[in-house]
Amino acid sequence: MLKLQSRKHFSPPFTLLLPQNLRYYGQRKMLNMKNIYLYLLCLVAGGCLCTQGLQAQPGGAANPYVAERATAQNHIKTLKNTALLVRLKTRDKSVEAYRKSGAELLAQRVEQEQFAENKLLADLFRQYFTFCPVYFFYSSDTRAVQEGVRQGIFLNENLQRDAAIILPYDNFYIAEIDALRETLPDLGYADEEEEPQDATQSGGRHADTTLQRVIVVKDSSLTQLRRPFPFYIRASFDRFLPSKVQKFNTRLINFYQSNTAGQ
Repeated sequence: MLKLQSRKHFSPPFTLLLPQNLRYYGQRKMLNMKNIYLYLLCLVAGGCLCTQGLQAQPGGAANPYVAERATAQNHIKTLKNTALLVRLKTRDKSVEAYRKSGAELLAQRVEQEQFAENKLLADLFRQYFTFCPVYFFYSSDTRAVQEGVRQGIFLNENLQRDAAIILPYDNFYIAEIDALRETLPDLGYADEEEEPQDATQSGGRHADTTLQRVIVVKDSSLTQLRRPFPFYIRASFDRFLPSKVQKFNTRLINFYQSNTAGQ
């Protein structure tokens, strides 16, 4: 005969949900919910701290990236609604020096070469630059431009001063082919072009960049603009100038659109 298992050894296959057990499970659930709320609160607080950290640095100083981004946005909006003045070199001092020394043929050669370069640059800007109105003037008239002269110094298609050309803007920016040397802070900007051959690193934080021939944008006081504004493009060889001017125009358009979207 089979013997019945003793009652004292009997164990049910499940836990009885006695009142005290119900209280225990309720307390555990409440603790878990509190932990979740605390976790979410920490996430929100951390996000606020990160946002403040991007906008300011210790001591109340503004974050350089935020400040320079705001400055660049202001420049690109202003340029869109004003004009770009292309300054063309004359090399007057060199020509005068050659003539004083009796080297007339050399003086004429310098004049002709400079005129050809100016004519090429002006023609390319007239053909490919569409971001804003563009005007041309000789470097010898720089002071007049800065002092507010708006007529009689700007050049027609033959690079002759034309009194019929009037600059209708009080504000403007200046572009020219020039040497570029700057210290680029490591602010997280993507380089507009490939790294130059002579770039050097200083502690992994800055790069001293020297470019001998670029199309560079400056403000009306001839102060070079800064990143993240697309303020320069290389112009090493004349045969690449058409594509460079087109690329420069495209960069300005893209930068403007990315900084005015939704406005």
